[in-house]
Order: sequence, then structure tokens, then C-alpha cells
Amino acid sequence: MADPADRRRIGKALAGVIREYGARIDVDALSDELAESLVPVNYMERFRRAIVDSAQDSQRVHRPNPEATSPVRTASTTAAPTPDEMRNYALERIANATGDTPRRVGSGNAQTYRVGDGPTIYLRTNTANQLAGDHRVYWFGLYLSCWGDPEAWFVLQCGLNFAVVVQVADWLPYRDKIGEASGGKQRQPHVHYENRRVELREATGLVLDLSPWVDNWDGLGNTH
Repeated sequence: MADPADRRRIGKALAGVIREYGARIDVDALSDELAESLVPVNYMERFRRAIVDSAQDSQRVHRPNPEATSPVRTASTTAAPTPDEMRNYALERIANATGDTPRRVGSGNAQTYRVGDGPTIYLRTNTANQLAGDHRVYWFGLYLSCWGDPEAWFVLQCGLNFAVVVQVADWLPYRDKIGEASGGKQRQPHVHYENRRVELREATGLVLDLSPWVDNWDGLGNTH
């Protein structure tokens, strides 16, 4: 196995490859995850080729639910925002909703916050993976430990267009139908925007209207 410093370097390089080929991930967050996975060094090149091949595959297009509609910003034609830009934008919205500045808590890459004595906020960011027509998808990694506190909140920042702001308790009934990642250690919700509809769509068959939680900043603010 590689030593910790080498694993960190490998993780950073692999995350860069994924981002370069369009997977639109938070490089720092994925770097640490890969670094902690103890992947043998001699598997790295094989892993890199698999990532590149996968990222170049066309994405599966899902049939939308015509009843689920929600107003969100039109996608920008400028360059995709950086993870820092998305994170700072979400933190500003959290501060406006709660009336105070969120502070980082615990370990990780600036992804876990709290405002005052309020509930934990798990912040994730992702830019759009553009599919056919007016259809884009965002996905986020949420470790199972994040689901342990029903009073905590997920803030899933989708580019600079909108955020899904949901209390963990609201999604607990659907957790086991959300796609897995990291060998089952994470749930990876897939947020689809298509023709002004925002839905959670999973390979398990789950389709969930997300309009109650799109930019649900008032809901977050009411718990503080």
C-alpha cells in the first residue's frame, strides 16, 4: 500500500482526471475519499483508464414526471462555477436564512456546518452534467453517518442555479432506494432538472418530486 502522503497525492491526481473529463465533482472532497481508500498504487493506471472510459459514456435519459414542476434559474452559458464559488454562494444563503454566519464543524473539506446551537448542516456542491435538451443532472455523496441525525439538514447546491434544502428526516423513508457509492458507505442522490421539473431519480425506480425542497431556505431558517 502507498503511505498516507502518497495516497493523498494519488487521490488528488485521480480527482483531477475525473473533473477534467466532465464528471463535475468537488476535487478536494473526492481527493480525501480516494486517499483514505487504501487503493494499491499498481491499480492506479487501470483505475484512471476506467474513469476516463466511464466519463465519456453517454448518460441514461429518464422519463420525467409531468406533475413535478419548480421554478429555478436558467442554466448559465458562462463557465461552470468552481466548488469554492458554489460553496460560498450556499453559505451566504444559509447565513441569510438563519441570521448568523455558519461555522465549520468536524473534519472533512468544508462540508459540515452549524449555525449557533442549531442542527448540523451537510453542504454538498456539484455542477450540472448536461444531458439531451433542457435536461441536466447533479449528484452528491452522503455518507451513511450523515443520515444518523433526523434533525440535521442536507444542502445540495446545484451549480448556482438552485439548491435542494431538506431535513434528513424527510428523506429517511427513501434512503435505501437512493443509489449507493463507495462500496455501500454512501448514498448518492441524483437530482434531475428537466423542463422546469426537479426530481430525484434513481436506478432503483425511485422518482421523487423535489419541488417542496428546492431553495427551501425558510424551512432551514425556521429550525434556528
